[in-house]
Amino acid sequence: MLNFSSAQEVADLNKKEDRKLVIYGDKVLDVADFLGKHPGGRKIIEKLLGESIVKAFDDVEHSDVAKQLIGGAKVPQVGCLLAKDLQDKLVIEID
Repeated sequence: MLNFSSAQEVADLNKKEDRKLVIYGDKVLDVADFLGKHPGGRKIIEKLLGESIVKAFDDVEHSDVAKQLIGGAKVPQVGCLLAKDLQDKLVIEID
């Protein structure tokens, strides 16, 4: 599992490695296999690659099934967005 310190780091990885990653809370999700299956169309998700999808996801009424997809097999979690205090702690413990 990858650890990211910022949304910019997620966006940079998307560009560098042609990944399809989005952020939901502290989860970094790989939506590559789901893009073509999204009922609202792939463009909705593509506009948010490398960014938080929380507001866009929560502003639309999604089914319980859709909510269960986040972090599951169809939209797997591949990393975490670490809180600043945890980042600082990891740096201190490593140094």
